[in-house]
Amino acid sequence: LHRRVLRWLEDVANRRARQVGMELCNRTGNRILAAMARSRPDGLESRGWWLIDANQCVRAVDESLITAPHYVFAEMSTPDGIRTLAGAATVFCTSRSQFAILGNDNCESRRYRPEKFMETAPPEDGKLVYQFFDSAFTAPKAP
Repeated sequence: LHRRVLRWLEDVANRRARQVGMELCNRTGNRILAAMARSRPDGLESRGWWLIDANQCVRAVDESLITAPHYVFAEMSTPDGIRTLAGAATVFCTSRSQFAILGNDNCESRRYRPEKFMETAPPEDGKLVYQFFDSAFTAPKAP
């Protein structure tokens, strides 16, 4: 009986976890490299990287999201060059390898790369699904 109750509680928790958080979905025909940023109680935070294949999704955050702004960054490699999100305007720090960076000021002096992120629609009921479409990306910049 104990095992059944524990399994049931685990199932309920897993289902609830899938109903909140942030999911990043690649709706393009190419692989993309993505990052996200958001406000936390201790300040602004950026994290990445997620390599997302064409028509795939990844979970970037597993906890309920507050309604404060969230931001995304993506870069798509194509044979004609790199494409980034058009209209991205808010600078956050990134790194060459996986990262979780607190604060978005003085990126270069802290040995990070400043990148422009796009603000998303606000989360609803603690959940946000952001979909990257080809039309959201700039024309390729020659390699």
